[in-house]
Amino acid sequence: MVNGGKGIRRLARRIRLDNALERIRLARAEVKQIPGKVKRIMDFVTDPKQNSVIPSLIIFYILCIINGWYNTFVAVVPTQVLEDSLTVGWYRVFVWVTFMAPIFTLGGMCLTGELAFTGAVMQLAGNIGVSGVIWTFVAAVWYTTWWGQGNFGTTWVIASGIGAVIFAIRDVRRLADRDRWEVHG
Repeated sequence: MVNGGKGIRRLARRIRLDNALERIRLARAEVKQIPGKVKRIMDFVTDPKQNSVIPSLIIFYILCIINGWYNTFVAVVPTQVLEDSLTVGWYRVFVWVTFMAPIFTLGGMCLTGELAFTGAVMQLAGNIGVSGVIWTFVAAVWYTTWWGQGNFGTTWVIASGIGAVIFAIRDVRRLADRDRWEVHG
């Protein structure tokens, strides 16, 4: 009986080891699938045929225009973060791009027919401009504040920056679709 107890314990250990190895094998298989899943998600969110984000895109860019207009024509001095990290000349470029880039994007969205390709190029230019403005602001925040201080707002700005980059990628994919721009007839 004593010997039989050791055999049962060995068997139990072997079963636990086999279960652990099976779990590791399954986990590895899941990890190997992650790049494919990320690619499918990116393909979906950057697909030029998906129009589910258009309302939020319009709201986002209208708010960018308002922000650019306010900082260009109303604000007397830049925010402390930008004042500490940009020269006066670069700050002016920053606010003008903040104001004009979304106007390019929204204007490009309105162009159809023979001007559709021009509109797509305008959207790409506007989305690249807005991406640049957002990432410049993120860099300015990181330049002027130390880690451990309240950077809560930076998280939301980073999310907006990622969204703007996704919009730009979508525009590039749309411009790359040559069949869309060829005149048939």
